[in-house]
Amino acid sequence: MKKFNIHDWQFKQRLAEQKDQESMSNADIGALQKITEEYSLNKVLNTLAVIADKMGKNNEANIIEKLANQIQDFEPTEDNPINEAHGLDKEDVNTLETLIDQIEQGTINSKKIEDFVKVLQFVVDSNVEVSQTKDLSKNKELD
Repeated sequence: MKKFNIHDWQFKQRLAEQKDQESMSNADIGALQKITEEYSLNKVLNTLAVIADKMGKNNEANIIEKLANQIQDFEPTEDNPINEAHGLDKEDVNTLETLIDQIEQGTINSKKIEDFVKVLQFVVDSNVEVSQTKDLSKNKELD
């Protein structure tokens, strides 16, 4: 049986601490990004908590689990509706109404295209993606 050497043990501990503090590789970051795109942050954190617990990192697992519990998945429910919508000023609403009218009439004013694109781009950029189109201010699904 090998004799316990405190210096070897301390060296291995310092090495493990350094490894914990290193930055992730680009490949690892890419893999993590793919996971967070596929799953909710809540689910990812809960899974990390389970992994940390299995590795004996109980304190870290408890911290991660508490954080996961604070982060809710972003799907509105009856108990937790989302009361949000795009914040358009009157001018932007008028611009969109003009665009709708012109599309319905089959004529688009080329001088207004830049205005239409600006407002539509804002709507796209500020969109909250959900599984089905709905009016989040009223929590109603749209046909």
